[in-house]
Amino acid sequence: MALCDTMREKMERTVREAGRGAGTDPFTERIRQYIEKYRLIRAGDSVCAGLSGGADSVCLLMALVYLRDHGELPPAVSLSAVHVNHCLRGAESDKDQDFVRALCGERKIPLYMYSYPVREIAGNRGMGEEETGRLLRREAYAECIHKHGVSVIALAHHRNDCAETFLFHAARGSSLKGMAGIRPAAEFAGARMIRPLLCVRRDEIEDWLSARKIPWRTDRTNLEDDYTRNGIRHRVIPYLEEHVNTGAVDHMADLAGDLAEAEDYLAKETQKAEKKYVSRCGGTAFIRDELRQEPEILQKRVLYEAFCGFGGSEKNVGRTQILDLKRLMDRPAGKQLDLPYGVRALREYEGIRLLRGAGKDNPEKKTPDPVKNTDGKTPGTSLPCPGEMEYGGWRFTCVLHGQDELPRILERLNRESELARKKSGEDSRTQEPAETGGKKQKQYTKWLDYDKIKNDLSFRTRQPGDYLTISGDGGRKKLKKYLIDSKIPRMEREKLVLLASGSEVWWIVGYRISGSCRVTENTRRILEISAEEI
Repeated sequence: MALCDTMREKMERTVREAGRGAGTDPFTERIRQYIEKYRLIRAGDSVCAGLSGGADSVCLLMALVYLRDHGELPPAVSLSAVHVNHCLRGAESDKDQDFVRALCGERKIPLYMYSYPVREIAGNRGMGEEETGRLLRREAYAECIHKHGVSVIALAHHRNDCAETFLFHAARGSSLKGMAGIRPAAEFAGARMIRPLLCVRRDEIEDWLSARKIPWRTDRTNLEDDYTRNGIRHRVIPYLEEHVNTGAVDHMADLAGDLAEAEDYLAKETQKAEKKYVSRCGGTAFIRDELRQEPEILQKRVLYEAFCGFGGSEKNVGRTQILDLKRLMDRPAGKQLDLPYGVRALREYEGIRLLRGAGKDNPEKKTPDPVKNTDGKTPGTSLPCPGEMEYGGWRFTCVLHGQDELPRILERLNRESELARKKSGEDSRTQEPAETGGKKQKQYTKWLDYDKIKNDLSFRTRQPGDYLTISGDGGRKKLKKYLIDSKIPRMEREKLVLLASGSEVWWIVGYRISGSCRVTENTRRILEISAEEI
């Protein structure tokens, strides 16, 4: 019985598949197959077609109606249309509106109509009319979704649009993402935005409408070359079709599709690499040097995504900025680069740190300095208390203790001091505090008298004027001299991570703390900082 049921189901499915497209012509069959390939329309969808009255949008709506009437759309799909009057062409705009109203009325298609004084709105917003019109159309689409329960917005972009966009981006300068062309579908305002006509050309659209005697409106501004894309449409593409290859539009649209597939693959690899090499903490982003072991195309893409994600926008971020950022990775620690959106990139020992508050868009604004530097010195990264942060290849954890923890901490400090004295053979009274277990341990814990800290602490690299308090009575030594006296190699000095307040160094991570912040019997609050090499 089960076997018979299975055979019957297979036969029924075969019949259904054989019947698909039987009621369509070759043109609408291609559209149906394209919709099916990318699952653009699904059972129960409420599809609203953008309808300007031009050939492309009229074809979109009528093709969807044709497919619905021939049972070639998924079940329970409803159709509607939306028209946006930009009020830019006077009586012509009104005639477009009357035309779409009549077109939808004859076929009993619900029509949502919006009217905006685009020229006036553009002036108020300080934007161009073309960009303003696009944004207002999207506002209308979003309202259709939220007010009328629309689940899909259908737009009439076709293969010529793909080719024009490809040429426009290539000539203007673009990344792989920009060259990937117009996508069949995308999320929009909690719904989907689809483009079912990306499988057909403009001439095929007009031929199909003409053969069925379906009228459309012509926007005379589309016949002029005032807009860049119109120039590409009327002059560049016809020249390519006549003198290079009659299939130029299809070839460029196909290439854009191939680039979209390459872009999708690169985007997935970029996400993996970002998780591996980019960390965000305390209002900064850190890009580790290990990124340089990856292929160059992946390096540049990770830098692009890291910067755009941190800066908050992709606009005005191009090849130049990313190459500058990549070159910064080859420069020594301390170098910096100002970028758009008030972002500054700072070269550190193990990578690049992105900071907010300065950059090309804020020429008069200096980077906020958590250690209160106002002399243009290298800024630091504030120490969270309590909290955790990463800096310079270390993970720091900060905890604040009260006096109840003082006996335990003093006992441990005494043990460590005695151990250090025995190792050095020196009297414990003159022995400088050393790291627990020595430099090779790569895990350290320090305790500071919190009430002796008068200003904010931050982690940073060394800078001119730094000094260290080497004894409890306030005796100072320049950091440079201390490093030389301690026989720390010159190359090693540039790698040191310091905990500092202004020019006073409180801790040279991996070596010693300042004598002015030692914990004593009189300490009331203790700042415990643990460091672990990442």
